[in-house]
Amino acid sequence: MFARLLTEGGATLNGSLWQSGLIDMLYWFRAPIVLGNNAPDAFTAHIADAPSDLPRLSRSDILYFGSDHLEIYTRPKP
Repeated sequence: MFARLLTEGGATLNGSLWQSGLIDMLYWFRAPIVLGNNAPDAFTAHIADAPSDLPRLSRSDILYFGSDHLEIYTRPKP
């Protein structure tokens, strides 16, 4: 069985879903602006102890909307 759930939560929900292994696709909207130091985090979770242990995502698509774009990533299987 296959199910999809779109969440647009904050950093805590995103981090919890990531740590639970429930994120298999990531849709990342990007715009050519600088938010600065006070911008909210996308994830608040301990992902890895060292940069070499960070999970690598595979980008599967990029869609353009004027100067903004949407990058679609898949998470590797454990």
